[in-house]
Amino acid sequence: EESDASDQRERRLPHMTRQAEAAEDLLLKKLLSCIDNENEPLSARSFSELMWGLAKMAQREPFNVLLEPLSNRIDSIATNANPRDASTILWAIASLEMDASTRDKFLKAILPVVAQHAKLKSLSPVDLA
Repeated sequence: EESDASDQRERRLPHMTRQAEAAEDLLLKKLLSCIDNENEPLSARSFSELMWGLAKMAQREPFNVLLEPLSNRIDSIATNANPRDASTILWAIASLEMDASTRDKFLKAILPVVAQHAKLKSLSPVDLA
C-alpha cells in the first residue's frame, strides 16, 4: 500500500521528484564539502546536528554516504563537544546502522567525553533525554 502511494505521487508530480532529487544532490555535495573542509573546522554542534539528522532520516539515500567522512572527523570534534552535543552524538551512534569498525571509531572518540561530563556532573536530564 505504501508503494502504491509513492507511485501515485511520482505520477502526479514527476517534475517535483526530479527537483527534489536535484536539491538532495546539491545538499549532499554541500554537506560533504563542509565535512571534508579542514580549513573551516566543523563545530561540535554542527557535527551533532548532522548525526541527529542522519539518525532521524534513518540514513536514507543519498545521505547514508555521510557516515564515513563523519567518522573520519570524530576525533577532532569529540574533545570540543559540550554535554548536549556529546549525548546527541552518542544517541545518533546508537540509532544509526553502521558496520562495527565505523561504530567503534565513533565510540572510541565520544565515550571518554561523555564519561568526563558524567564525572564532572555536567550532564543534565535534558542532555540525556
